Amino acid sequence: MHRTSPRGNTLAVSEWTAFQTIVTGEDYVKTSKSESADVIKSRIKGQIQELELLCAELRTEIEELKEAVEGTSIDELDKRIEELQTVIDEKKEY
Repeated sequence: MHRTSPRGNTLAVSEWTAFQTIVTGEDYVKTSKSESADVIKSRIKGQIQELELLCAELRTEIEELKEAVEGTSIDELDKRIEELQTVIDEKKEY
């Protein structure tokens, strides 16, 4: 593939980019096409749906945890947490 410069010279693309690299000291960076608005909208809609699913899962998990601790006092929970922490610490020592 050849490119004609504004001055009328025909150079191969690889020769031209090599020349530009030498002159500017920067490598040739291929520019990518910008995405269409529809593609961007679709990607954002997908991300929103994913976040909505995560939120729904977290709400369900929170409700399950509320039911699990319902009727339990804070002192009982603190005592159970301390017991579990002790077990974890003992396992770490091995």
